[in-house]
Parts: sequence; structure tokens; C-alpha cells
Amino acid sequence: NFKYRKKNKDTDILSFPWEDKKFYKGKINKKNIYLGDLAISYNYIKKQEENFEVYLKKIMIHGFLHLIGYDHDNKKNYLKMEEKQKKILTL
Repeated sequence: NFKYRKKNKDTDILSFPWEDKKFYKGKINKKNIYLGDLAISYNYIKKQEENFEVYLKKIMIHGFLHLIGYDHDNKKNYLKMEEKQKKILTL
């Protein structure tokens, strides 16, 4: 987390999007798109007081949303991303 985000604290997942956020705003007509990479911290997840599998699903969705252009850099974006995350979790 420090190396890539300059934050000196643990995190559960890091997202490395391949495309810029603007890419997903346009019309996409490709069948296969490389979204990017996710780095997941097993040790961080294991320490949480939540079911491992449930927490893993939640952060995988969170990371995926980052890969396709979502962010939580302000309250409006946070709420938008949180809503999308909850919707996907209930599918």
C-alpha cells in the first residue's frame, strides 16, 4: 500500500486498472477486454472479524469496480460505488 499509494497502513485490496476511467464512458464493442490486476492481502482479510469468504467476495467486487472506473475519492462517488457494490452482492 505504501509503495503504490503512499499510505502507511495495511489494506485488503489494491487495483491496477489497465484503462483510464474515460475508456468505460464510451461505447465498448470489444468481446475481450483486459481490465487490469488486483492484489489481495490474504493476511489482512484473515484478521477481519468477518467471514473470510463473505469479505473476500465484497473486496473482489470492490476491486473490480475500481478496475472499471469507479472510485470513492469523495462522498458522492463513495455512495455511488457503495450502492453498485451492494447491488452486485445481492445478485
